[in-house]
Amino acid sequence: MYKKINKKQIESAKNILIVLFFFIAIIFYSSKVEKPINTIKSNNKINKTLSVAPVEGVEIPVRWNNFGSQMIKTGVIDSQKFESIYQSQGGLTAEEKKMLYGLNNGNIVINQKNSNFILNMLWGFGLGNKNPILEKGEMSDPKYGGTNRFASTGGWTISKGNPMNHYSKHSFVILTK
Repeated sequence: MYKKINKKQIESAKNILIVLFFFIAIIFYSSKVEKPINTIKSNNKINKTLSVAPVEGVEIPVRWNNFGSQMIKTGVIDSQKFESIYQSQGGLTAEEKKMLYGLNNGNIVINQKNSNFILNMLWGFGLGNKNPILEKGEMSDPKYGGTNRFASTGGWTISKGNPMNHYSKHSFVILTK
């Protein structure tokens, strides 16, 4: 039942997980910064925004391949719900649609315009990919009241059905020691 995967796919999976960790760490750290990079004043209210990624973007050595289409196929991502998130911002760009639906994507590029989109793609990937850490790690400890009680799991509202039906269920990549 398992698909045979090659070394490049394993290396991509490792890189995706590493990038996901650092991306979340950057966002967490950035939320603790007291002085924002940009301050926007509208309707006499001050909205503070903080940019995590540079305008020109950063290409990371992680091939996205067809993980977006795999997540749609398995239901980790409901494409209609996913796209509706971005409708108020003018919809997905051509590059974002390619990453969501495409079959042969190259390396991930994170920039100020797509950082939210990339975060959501990596969030779905991290939630749905079969992973012993998710199944046996700290999150599964009963003292926390169940894995569905975390923001990273219960907060995933753009899957088909209950997000916990996808929690560590899909072998997008097989992780080994």
